[in-house]
Amino acid sequence: MKSVFCFALFSLVFSWHSFSLNLKSGCAAFGARKTIALVSTERVFGVNCDSKIDFKKNDSNFSISVEIPVNGFKSGEPERDEKIPSLLGMSADSLIQFRTWPLPRDVFSEWAKEKKGQLKATLKIGAKHYVVNFKVKVKKLVKDYELTGELKSSFEKFGVEAPSIAGGLIAKVSPGLDLYFRINYSEIPSEVRGMD
Repeated sequence: MKSVFCFALFSLVFSWHSFSLNLKSGCAAFGARKTIALVSTERVFGVNCDSKIDFKKNDSNFSISVEIPVNGFKSGEPERDEKIPSLLGMSADSLIQFRTWPLPRDVFSEWAKEKKGQLKATLKIGAKHYVVNFKVKVKKLVKDYELTGELKSSFEKFGVEAPSIAGGLIAKVSPGLDLYFRINYSEIPSEVRGMD
């Protein structure tokens, strides 16, 4: 499975166009850097805006669950997008799952006040579970708040060797792998958001 996942990331990262990341609310993405012929370095991203977000609450806290369709990534190359599930060794209807650890009921108002915070979660890719810790930032908009998350990680963290071609002489992906998300406060249920 590891070799299949590595090949998938290799195929995706090297075929995706380089562009500036400007996520819409409700979207997730990952980014990496690739070096071509030891000279040119580019930032590349893969974006998925088809996620399903669920807020589960109880009397004292709540958690956030996100299901990310593996066939929802957009690379700018439709033919490549269609191959992503099989490259990952997953069926076309498979989901990457993200679930936060329990959060206090006032966490969104606290993040808005401090303009930053931490979000600990479990990321499930295939049969493997990984603990991740996102740095979050909150920006005040005219009539809303924008919550963004960023995780500076690595391919190794997820059991994957950073791909390369010809030992890195033709092309090589740097070891770093970054994960991102964005959601506006207006899309969070008011009983969870607790700021009205």
